[in-house]
Parts: sequence; structure tokens; C-alpha cells
Amino acid sequence: MRTGPATFNPLLGLILLVAAFVPAAVQAAALQNPELAAHREDADDGAGVKSGALAIGKLDIDVAITGNAARTVVTAKFLNAGRDVLEGNFVFDLPRGSVVTGYALDVGDAMVDGVLVGRRQGLLTYESRVRRGIDPGLAEVTRSGAFMTRVYPILSGKGRTVRLEFVTPLDHERSLAVPLLVLLPIPSLTIHVTTDAANPPSLKGPDGVELTWRRSGRGFEAHASAQNSPLSGALVVGPADAPAVHIARHGSGDAFFEIDDLAPPANSAAVRPERLRIYWDSSLSRRAADLGREIDLAARAVAELRPQDVDLVFFSAGASHVRSFHAPSAAAIAAVLKTTDYQGGTSLVPVLHAALPAAGLCLLFSDGNITVDSYRAERLPCPLFTVSSVADAGRALLDALARKSAGDYLDLTVQDGDAALARLLHPVPRVLEVKDSAGRDLDAVLLPAAGRRLRLIGRLPAAGDVVVTLGGVARGTRVYPLDRAAIAADDGLGALWAARRLDEMSATDRPDQDALLALSRRYSVASPAASFVVFENIEDYVEAGAEPPASLGKDKLAEYRKRKAARDAEHANAQRRRLDDIVKLWSEQKEWWQKRFKPLPRAPKPAPFGLDMPRPQADLAPPPPMPNVVMPAPAMSGGAAVESVIVTGSRAPTRAATIEIAIAPWNPDRPYIKALSAAQPEAFWSVYRRQEAQFGTLPAFYLDVAEFLFRHGKTADAITVALNALELPAAGTTTMTILADRLMRYGDETRALWLYERLLYLEPDRPQPRRNLALALMARADRPGPAAERRRDYGRALGLLNEIVTHDWQDAFQGIEVISLMEANRIVPRLKQLGVTRLPLDKRLVALLDVDLRIVLEWNTDQTDMDLWVDEPTGERAIYNHPKTGIGGRLSNDMTNGYGPEEYLLHRAPDGTYTVRVNVYNSDSLSPNGATTVRARIFRNYGRANEREETLELELKRADGERDSTEHAHLVGTIKVTGK
Repeated sequence: MRTGPATFNPLLGLILLVAAFVPAAVQAAALQNPELAAHREDADDGAGVKSGALAIGKLDIDVAITGNAARTVVTAKFLNAGRDVLEGNFVFDLPRGSVVTGYALDVGDAMVDGVLVGRRQGLLTYESRVRRGIDPGLAEVTRSGAFMTRVYPILSGKGRTVRLEFVTPLDHERSLAVPLLVLLPIPSLTIHVTTDAANPPSLKGPDGVELTWRRSGRGFEAHASAQNSPLSGALVVGPADAPAVHIARHGSGDAFFEIDDLAPPANSAAVRPERLRIYWDSSLSRRAADLGREIDLAARAVAELRPQDVDLVFFSAGASHVRSFHAPSAAAIAAVLKTTDYQGGTSLVPVLHAALPAAGLCLLFSDGNITVDSYRAERLPCPLFTVSSVADAGRALLDALARKSAGDYLDLTVQDGDAALARLLHPVPRVLEVKDSAGRDLDAVLLPAAGRRLRLIGRLPAAGDVVVTLGGVARGTRVYPLDRAAIAADDGLGALWAARRLDEMSATDRPDQDALLALSRRYSVASPAASFVVFENIEDYVEAGAEPPASLGKDKLAEYRKRKAARDAEHANAQRRRLDDIVKLWSEQKEWWQKRFKPLPRAPKPAPFGLDMPRPQADLAPPPPMPNVVMPAPAMSGGAAVESVIVTGSRAPTRAATIEIAIAPWNPDRPYIKALSAAQPEAFWSVYRRQEAQFGTLPAFYLDVAEFLFRHGKTADAITVALNALELPAAGTTTMTILADRLMRYGDETRALWLYERLLYLEPDRPQPRRNLALALMARADRPGPAAERRRDYGRALGLLNEIVTHDWQDAFQGIEVISLMEANRIVPRLKQLGVTRLPLDKRLVALLDVDLRIVLEWNTDQTDMDLWVDEPTGERAIYNHPKTGIGGRLSNDMTNGYGPEEYLLHRAPDGTYTVRVNVYNSDSLSPNGATTVRARIFRNYGRANEREETLELELKRADGERDSTEHAHLVGTIKVTGK
């Protein structure tokens, strides 16, 4: 639990500084970024978290131009003149195409360089340190291309210093602009610019700051400073004037060449397709975007190309909707696009796999952020141009899709409509091959270039020159000599090459994270897969698995390696002991299952907590009577409604019994659900739109409406509405988990399983995603189907559960292995019936422990403690401090750090009523998600032929002043057991 006074919230604060390599038309908008803010919890008035600007004590900007790349270093010292310890955020909107290559933070009196770790590992390590009040720094590149650093603590009277380094590819047609807007006077500002060009570019400083080139060594430099002055205007460096070929050696030792040249004109006529196809992303995420530039480009393309036929393909996660036009006007196409109904998740399936007539040219308008269904960049059967106009577009995927299909990616945030249209209308030469003089392929990447410019970066060949073969020109082969004596020591080319490779590797829903991280580290490039971190002590680096930077010194590096070796040995020993420990736990469970318990007439209350048990004793007053609830059909689990079931298959049955379950009904007490319930059928969607306008900013709205539709037999509509939840900024892995569970119930198993697989990919450090995927595969295999498919699903599920059992997870997840064994042993006899005899499960762990009652509690947030309570007919309560009851009730290990699961088992259930409750013991102070969604699964006759399951989902949040007592626990349902 975090004890410090600071917390992390969305940014609000002072407009400070932005660097933007953008056209003049959009420079003004760029001046509004980035933001610098600090956050503190107001402990005096209880008003919660307050944000305020931090003043800049010192700002240094250094730009070094080498060849066709600029390396920029921004160093900012923040001042904390207040009394509180703060957490600060500094966000810097990077110039388009920039690559972050360095980050440093002051620790003590020295600047410590950041090291790259996997993005999730960096976030987890940072937040764990903040909770403990320890000094970390985390720097990431956001989806919109911004640099963001989170720093804690910023001490009173001292402040902190942050250093950012990035490389930007320069352009022959546009200037590099670094607009500056600082409202408060800066005590100290310095600007330093250097270039190795024979003819220096034009240079202009911000208002009141004079910059003049002076010859220095082999190039030129300019320097200026100011004191106690606000800033406005911009630092502007004119277009590059570099040679066509440039070579440089990266700090890793790898050498690279760059070619930036003007290609000859294409020898083909302007594009005139008979059929034009426009793919228009109609998913929910596009509703709030300003798509005027995209609509204008589509209409102008129709006007200029004059195709005989135009297909408008509106695509989202549902079936695509196609409207075809013969010789339409530009105005007609624009009018249709302006009335687009944006709904559903984003899927590429309708684009990549739809059977449509052949087209001469295809345009795809999308933000490129795919939220559902498997995807990778594939070739379309027509030349494809992809278009986006929003800052947070998935550029890597859009660019890869276009290049696979002999087109280009048109980014309307960095080029105007005229330039984009010109690229559509007029073919340009395309690079077909890049080889050395001996004909060997070279590892080269293409960089975006305007007009007919040819721009690529590749690994330097061992000998000879570079031979580039172009398509679409009369003389398509060009030879570029390499002067290896003129090689420069500069990281820019290597960083830009690596960033392009990372983009190519990321153009799929599950790229290789290890390969991405290895490439990021080799060339010191931050990416969506890798974040920079700075830690205060060596143990933090050991835990993150990241070698500390050289700037910490040789002694610290030696200490790290020594501690890392000891930790690895400790983990290896723990892993070796793991199986024996699990066998012991499972043996204890089997002994419990075989034991006969004699019911007590009335059980005593559990003993109060001792000094070693810090949690307060729960109120054990008798529960209030459960109202007579008729559970709606279909059940939350998708099974039958409440029914009587004869218990059979028990290993040692004493009698036949009836078990009836009444779960608390789905709670429709939401204003939008009430409005939809009151709507006439023909007015339903009109009412939905009005409610969506008011409540549609949160995933819960779409999930609730989807459940409402499902319960009224509108399954297809329920799926479409539910997928909207993935499109919202607030959506995350929590939303994905809930949606995956819902889609399983709604019958869309393919998408549900994709989401489960995606969650496992995103959070491999937790056992819960493995278990969720295993349970979904098990549910699919339980239904009739081809034996081979059932064997495959059962086998994968058993393998995942076995991974949970055998892997040495962190202590917070203790208890999940025995729960997983209960589920794994349910699979074993089913696999044997299907002819599978070789199983991954250790023979000592194979035993089907069927029970009358099994209750499993799961939730979807980290650092949150939910408690499962079961009140038995004797008056005894199974609870975290009293997990074993007199009639044989058995409660699993208490999960206090998030997610669960917790499990209650009863082998032979005596007559009477069992009441199931959930108590919110603790919520995470860092979680922005609010209420936690809890799922309670109640099984009767678990592991037997007549097994039944009922499931209930609850949104729970601990209110201020709640006690650990019955009056604040949330009722899940009752179970009534009666003999015959």
C-alpha cells in the first residue's frame, strides 16, 4: 500500500515546450504542448488530488544536425517551491518520425541514465516503488507519439532534473521547428545548435533570442542564452542540405548508410482506375474525431480520378456494409460519408478477407487502432493507400498495410490535402531491391519522403557500393558509392533504422515482445514495447531484470551482477522445490476430501484475531433472510434457470439430495436501462442514442446495454454494442476481461478466445490470464463437437493450468495453484475418454475431487482485496480468518493483492441454507478504474456428470466508513440443500 502523499492523475498544468517537425500550417496548434504538472493529495481539506504547475528553474536545448538527422537534447530542471512532496509529469509531443534515444533523471547529486525494460515490466516496477515511497522515474512513448515521464518524489525546496534525447529525420522541403511558449520567467535558458553541413541551413531563434551561425571545426554552431524572461516564438532550423549518401557508426558498433536522393520521374501515366474502393472505418473510436480532412480527400480523389464505379465499404467489428455507386459526384460521396453511423469495435477482417469485385485502386481511412480479432499486415488485391488524420493513429500498421500493397501511408497530421492528393494521382518510383555490389541483399528500410524523393537507411555492406533498383522508371538501377573513410560516429541512422524495423515487427496483434525489447535495447530506442526507467537502488534493477547504466559506475554494475546471480539461483531453487510443495498442498486437500465431518448443531464464532493476524474480526450476526428470488433466464452463465438437481456420482454418498441455488438478480437500476426498458420496440434505438450521448463515455454503459439486449434475445445486437466498450479511452485489460467473459456467454467464442489470448499476451506475469483462457477452452470443449477439436481444447487448457501449478509465481498469487488443480483434474477424465493417455500433469497431482458445492470468486483489478464469505446452516461462517468449518467447508488462501481467485469447497453438504457474500476489504489507491467487477461462480455437483454452474457479476467499491461486517457485505445468493 502506498504511503507517500503523491498520486498519479491525468495531466493538467502549464504549457511549456514542444518540438514539432511539421508544416507551418499546423505549427500554431503544436504550441499547446507539452504540459508539465505536479500532483499532490490534499490531506487537510479532503478535497482529494490537486494539480498545479511546476516552474522551470533551468531549460537547455541542444540540437546537433548530422547528415539528414537532428539529435535534440532537452534538459529541464523543475522547481518545487511548496511544502509537499509531489509526483510530476512532463509530456513532450515529439516531432513526427522522432525516436527517443535517451532519458535521464537526477538521483542524489548525479544524473542517472535510464535503461530500457519491457513496457509492462516498467509500469509494474514503477508503481510498486511509488506505493512504497521509493524514488523511481518512468519514461514512455505514447500511442500519439508523445514522450511522457512520471517522476516521484519531487522534494520540497529541491525539485528534479529530467533529460530527454531524441533523433528526428530531417526534410529537404520543410523546416525543423521548436516552438517555445513559457508563461513564467525562466531564470536560465540556453539554446545551442550545431551542423556538419558545408552550407549551414537558415536559423531563427524565438522572440528576443538572437542566433547566428559561426564556423566551428568542420561545421557551424550557434549559441544564445536568456535570463529571467518568458518565451514565445520558435526555434526554426531550415531545410536540410546534406549529400545524397551519408554513413555513420552507431554506438553498438553497427554501421549504417543513408540515401536521400531525387528519383527520376515515373514513366507511367496518372492513375485512372475504373473501379475505386474506399474502405471507411466506422467503428466507435472514429465518432469523436474530426474527419473533415479525410472526407475532403476522399471526395477530391473521386473528382480527380473519375472512376466508373465506387464502392464505399463501411467496416467495423460487425459485418461490413457496402454501398456501390456508378460514376458518382464528389459531393454525393462526401454526403454519404458525413452521415456515417460510428458503432462497434475495430476489426480488419472485413478488409482483409471480404470477397469483393476487383478494384484498380483502394483507399483505407482509419485510425489503425485495432481492438478485436487477429490481424497482421497482409497484401490486398489492389494498390492500397491508407489514410489517417488523428494524432494517436496506429501508424505502424497503416504504413505496413500500404507498403504490402504497393501504396503509401498518407498522414494528414503532417501533410496537407494537396500533397496527399498529388501522391494518389501520380505514380512515383518504388524501391524494388537494395543490394551490394556483389548482388547480396542489404537489410534496408524505407523512410517517408515527399514527392519523388528516395529515402532509405540500411546496414553498411562489408565492401563495395549500394545498388538500388527502382520500379516504374525507364532507368531503374542506381549505384551509390560509399566513402568509408568519411564515416561519422553518430547514433542517429542506427536509431532511425531500428525504429522502422520495430514498426514492421509490431504490425500484428501479438508481436514477439522479446525480439522487440532486444532490438530496442541494442539501439537504445524507446517504443510501444519498451520504456526507459531510472531507479534509486540496485535491488530495483535486479527486480526489473535490467542492467543498470554505465553512468552508475563499475562498482554498481558489479554489485548488480552479483545480486542478480544470487536472485537467479534463489529462483531456480524455488522452482525446483515448487512441485514438491504443490504435491504436499494437494495431498492435504485430498485428505480433507476423504475425511468425514460430523455437523455441529450450532458452530461457535471463530476466535478473535491475534497479534499476528492484523485484519479485524468480521461481524458474525445471523444473516438477514434472502428474499424469494426467481432467477431470470437465461442465467448469467448461459445455462438453465434455477432447477432441482439430484446429487449423484459422489465417491461415498450418504443420501440423495436436492440443491437449489437462488442468485441475486441482475441489477438494472441504471437510468439508461430504465429508459430502455420503458421504450417502445420501434423507438428502442432512438432512446439508445439519446442515452449514449449522455452516458457513453464509460465502458459500463455499453456492457450494461449489451446485457439488457442479450436478456431480451437480441444476441447479435448485444455483441455489437458490447464491442463498443473496447473503443473508449478508459478501456483496458479490465474491460477486455469483462468483455471476454460476456462474449463467451453470448456465443461469440472466437472473439472471446482472441481476447483471452490477447490478455495472456499483454500480462504474461500473472497466472490469472492463463486460467481464464483455460476455463474458456474447457467450456468450448465441454460442448458436443469433433473429437479432434475437443482434444485440442482440453489439451491446451490442461497445459495452461499445469503452467500455473508448476511455475513459481510471486507470493501474492499463492492459492491459485490448488484451485487450478481442481480444474485440471476435471479435464483429465474427459481427455482419457477422448483417447489421450499422455498428460502434462504430474501423476501425484491427478485426483478428481468432486464436491457438492464449489464457489469461486474472481475480480478484475490489481491491488484490490475482495473476500468470499459463506454462512453455513450451522451459523458458522467460512471467512479468511476461519477457512475450515466444522461441517467440512474449506476456503482457499486469502488473495489480498488483486484478481483472485478465492474458492469455497464442501464435499458433502448437510441440509440447510448457505448464504454467499462478497466483502470489499481494500481497493487500490492507484487504480483509475473505480468500481471493481466481481464474478462469483457457484457450482453444484462439481466434477460430476450432473454438474451445474450459475454465475453472477457485481460492480463493487468500498465506500468510506465501511466496516468488515455483514451490513456492508454484498449478497451474491443462497444455496438450499434438502434431503429426500
